[in-house]
Amino acid sequence: MRTQQNGYILVMLVFLMSILSIIGLHALSIFRSESIERSDFIKTSQAFGIAEGGLNWALLYYSSSEDWVTSSNAINGSSITLNSNCFDLSVQNVTSRSATVFITGNAQSGDHFVVRTMELSINQNNTTGTLPSRRLSYSWKGN
Repeated sequence: MRTQQNGYILVMLVFLMSILSIIGLHALSIFRSESIERSDFIKTSQAFGIAEGGLNWALLYYSSSEDWVTSSNAINGSSITLNSNCFDLSVQNVTSRSATVFITGNAQSGDHFVVRTMELSINQNNTTGTLPSRRLSYSWKGN
């Protein structure tokens, strides 16, 4: 009477182990992709922070400069290094009272490289103030 059920437990055990293996491999794949996404998010945030630091650096630079045209020529194409990362400056549309600065933040870890760019538009509001307290108006946009 029990001869029909010989090996049934072994077949079910193999089937159950196969399903558990598939679930385990899928969970491992999800964990790996989450780890990569987390690393990308960290590098993206770092690149944006570096670009924002470059934006603040440019504001300080222009607030203490008398001749914006000469100053812009001095920093155009510059790259300022922060540890293993850097920000690059590109200056366009310069007049004696305004400038547009493109700041590119670069974050690198091994062979992984992330770039974020900000555009800073600066205008001089008050030409009669002393240099350190010269008021600037500015706007920026970034990606």
